[in-house]
Amino acid sequence: MGIGELIFVGFCSLAALNALFFAGYLWFKRDGNIYPGILLTLFMLITAYRIAQMLLHDLQDDFDMGINIKTLFFFIPTFPLIGPFLYLYIKSVSIKDFQFRICQLLHLIPFVLFFAVDLLNRDNFPLSPDNRKHYITYCIQISVILIQFMVYIIITFLYTQKLMKKVNSERFPRENLNPFLL
Repeated sequence: MGIGELIFVGFCSLAALNALFFAGYLWFKRDGNIYPGILLTLFMLITAYRIAQMLLHDLQDDFDMGINIKTLFFFIPTFPLIGPFLYLYIKSVSIKDFQFRICQLLHLIPFVLFFAVDLLNRDNFPLSPDNRKHYITYCIQISVILIQFMVYIIITFLYTQKLMKKVNSERFPRENLNPFLL
């Protein structure tokens, strides 16, 4: 392993640990509206797991760590939650009295679909050399998850851009906003 790879592993490990500590801090420090803290905590936990999973999978070849690779892929269906958690977090901190609505549960449909597919294919590990069909399914799943995450990044960006325009206009009643934004 070269120096560049060691630096990359070090920074990724530091990012995962920071995400875990920050998630723990947010979980225990709840005041007022609890939704932003819970959403950001879940977002950070899933992100930390994703970073750790990537690192452990890549390091398995360099170091014989004795990790069952199948266990690293157990939480893959949770990855479609990253985008919705980011979007709902931004929404929850921008609106003063944010409350969940039933229609916001529609953001969880990709998670439910990926979870169902994962349950149906639980015995077929996608990275087995003799399992080409499930490997292709896995690659499609990961591609869809990344596209879905990119869509949520764009939606979140457009939402914040629209919100900032409202905040900067003189006609918008500022009491509707979370004081955090003012």
